[in-house]
Amino acid sequence: MGAIGRAVRQRLPDGAVPAARRHWPVAAVLAAGLAVRAVALAGYPTGLWFGDSVGYLRVAVTLEPSITRASAYGVMLLVLRPLHSLFAVVAVQHLLGLLTAVLLYALVWRHARAAWPGRTLRPGLLGAAATLPVLFDGYQIQLEHLLLSETLFTFLLVAAVVVLLWNARVGVRAAAAGGLLLGLAGTTRSVGLPLLAIVLAWLLVLRSGVPWRPAAVLVVSFAVPLLLYAAWFKVVHGRFALTGTEKVFLYSRTVDFADCSVIRPRPGLLDLCPRTPPPGVAPAFAVLWTRQSPFFRAPGGKMGSNERAGEFAWAAIRAQPADYARVVVRDTLRAFWWKRTVYPQLPTFRKYEFPARPLHLSRRQAKVARAYTHRVRPVRVVEPYAGWMRAYQHRVYLPGIGLGVMLAVAAVAMATGAGPARPPARSGVAAPVGRGRAALGRRWGCCPGSGRRRALVFRRALVRARAAAAGRRGAVRRALLPWLVVGRGAARPPARLGVAAPVGRGRAALGRRWGRCPGSGRRWALSSCRALARVRRGAVRRALLPWLVAVGLLVVPAATADFDYRYVLPAVPFGALSTVLAIVPPRRSG
Repeated sequence: MGAIGRAVRQRLPDGAVPAARRHWPVAAVLAAGLAVRAVALAGYPTGLWFGDSVGYLRVAVTLEPSITRASAYGVMLLVLRPLHSLFAVVAVQHLLGLLTAVLLYALVWRHARAAWPGRTLRPGLLGAAATLPVLFDGYQIQLEHLLLSETLFTFLLVAAVVVLLWNARVGVRAAAAGGLLLGLAGTTRSVGLPLLAIVLAWLLVLRSGVPWRPAAVLVVSFAVPLLLYAAWFKVVHGRFALTGTEKVFLYSRTVDFADCSVIRPRPGLLDLCPRTPPPGVAPAFAVLWTRQSPFFRAPGGKMGSNERAGEFAWAAIRAQPADYARVVVRDTLRAFWWKRTVYPQLPTFRKYEFPARPLHLSRRQAKVARAYTHRVRPVRVVEPYAGWMRAYQHRVYLPGIGLGVMLAVAAVAMATGAGPARPPARSGVAAPVGRGRAALGRRWGCCPGSGRRRALVFRRALVRARAAAAGRRGAVRRALLPWLVVGRGAARPPARLGVAAPVGRGRAALGRRWGRCPGSGRRWALSSCRALARVRRGAVRRALLPWLVAVGLLVVPAATADFDYRYVLPAVPFGALSTVLAIVPPRRSG
């Protein structure tokens, strides 16, 4: 066996064995995630249908963008159409789920490796931990099996964040690639459009340096796929836009609280006043997808009523802002509930679970399936693999409270500066300040972790040193002041002070770093606090972007349309990423 092992190692490329030793944690979890997806494909080889699936497949068949929703996912289906197989589509979506996990691991491993250059196991374990919710959540795997755009949307969005966070600073090339990926995500699902504001705010306010050029490149590259898609939409539907019903969805958000006695709409909008929905159906779902919808028999359907719906929606928001905020907060917090409840209606809720029996296609589904695959097959259920997946989904998934805990842990870690602060070695301040803190700890028995408390201890130390020196106004005081300002000089401070030597070296290093060495203890404490704050801001900036994206993915649907469980799952990778990056200490290389 030993000879066989040596022969295998000799045939491997150079660096393969060290790479395997470094990355075996993610290799193990990827293999397990691939095995679970293989079981899902064996149990359900024809893919699963959703209400939106017909519209996406129609885009691939007719080459016309959907009126109701952004349809870049339909373009992906168009690329896969020569295979004439929904099994191939689902297999590609599972592959995208695995690639999403690989991107998360690569980013975490890169930053953790820079923080712990002498460690090999810790970066791999942290990176693998960030991939677990993506690889093993049963509802995530079922979502990859549905003919829906969420898997592609999540992959594009994760790729954009990884590109922007790959280096300490966002360069022009990274901004161009990140903006292009964000734009593609926006043409896949409209909820990705407001995320540009989040990324710009993060880039302009929280990044170091002068980010105006990367910000401009980001906006331009973001606009390119949107303009191309809008031009395509105008050629087909005569309107320069991404969809023709964005205001209708906002109207559906307001029917949950709108009161026409308060709004007092004009006579032309009275037919949009909400009615009592059917039992067990959410109001927003009822006005969009049931026969109770005011657009069911309206001229032009939803697109023809888009402007009227927008007028009513904004009137409702202006007249009842508190009620609008209450509904948005309620549906945002619904994502963090421990147990899934039936919403927006039972048939839709059940579509997010692997079915127990074969399902026959409707007339609309059969028509588009025949055009796409050249044959019509019902949703097949192959036992025992399908039973294994149903049991797996009911037991292995991330509850809503798990996502809430991840976001809360990341927020607390960023607010408190969790993790050891490590100033860059090249700055010349790490060693002297560290020796000063050690001396203060030995003298006063404490060495707090936060920047403010550390600055307070430095300030108290200098006050006590001055008080001690005030009683000795002779040669001691005459020697102490020039020694503190200059650093190592001919004059040597009294040994009884204990703290003068390390503090003096720290001040000299700070003076070399910033070109000055303030004379007062308060100004010096402020300078040291700023030095440590610069180090901590790097880790906070790094974790803040995925945290903001996760929150945006939860809030935007609740504010512009309605809550849906499939809208929550794209936020999970960013919640895991922000949690892990928040606990990884700053990079040693700066």
